Amino acid sequence: MKVNFIIVGAMKCGTRTLSKILSGHPEVSFSNPEEPGFFSHSKNWKAEINDYHKLFQEKEGVIYGESSTAYTNYPYQNLEIWKDIYAYNKDMKLIYVVRNPVDRVISHYMQSFQRGYTKLPLEKAILESSWYIDLTRYYTQIKPFVEQFGIEKVLIIDFDDVVNNLEKVVEELTNFLEISLEGFKNYKKTHQNPSIGKVVPHHKFDKFFRLFRPLTQKLPESLKKILWIFFKRKGFDKKPELSPELRRMIVNMTELDIKALSNLTGKDFTKWLSEK
Repeated sequence: MKVNFIIVGAMKCGTRTLSKILSGHPEVSFSNPEEPGFFSHSKNWKAEINDYHKLFQEKEGVIYGESSTAYTNYPYQNLEIWKDIYAYNKDMKLIYVVRNPVDRVISHYMQSFQRGYTKLPLEKAILESSWYIDLTRYYTQIKPFVEQFGIEKVLIIDFDDVVNNLEKVVEELTNFLEISLEGFKNYKKTHQNPSIGKVVPHHKFDKFFRLFRPLTQKLPESLKKILWIFFKRKGFDKKPELSPELRRMIVNMTELDIKALSNLTGKDFTKWLSEK
């Protein structure tokens, strides 16, 4: 087998919703975990490719896919990740979801704060870390993939459609991946914001389980629950707000990408410029 498609991002744009929908399709075998980040984290992906393929053993599929938003974390991850993925499968299909830049940045901050990656307040965190804006430069992130694979191998989806017009998104996925529409009949029709109210683990919890994987896999569930209590962090009660000045700053810094993405896709994303 070979992986046929990847949801490459963008982070905090509804990729998990698409993962759940696609993993429920009878023709699709989805990775477990759904976000392996293999081509970002592997030091020698060719030598470790069998380990990658083992992530798809739960179900035999007509096509195989995964979702790793780390693949569009340029320049913070593998600097030529599109070349590695192309070397693995030159016919790979790529799905990229984009969202109003201001909303994506706020949602990204909420996750970073909740998971313990930052202790800074919202506006200070955005001003002190280029990470938030860089991952919102959608055209910059997806352009190398388009140049490597061709625009016909890249599907760009509007987050607004994931939330408000999921039937349209499902139809796009059906045509792009060449799978049956009937297989989507049981998909969930609502997008949920996990940052509001939901309890998640501190990022050290994930590192602990990765570092001691052989041991932690054998831990009794009762002990895992105790560890969860130690590492858990409560979500936000409500979405934090940005000042008008910071909102305009985000739009100003992503404006060229917004216009270039509109030209690339033929979809009008300039609606986001109304924040200026």
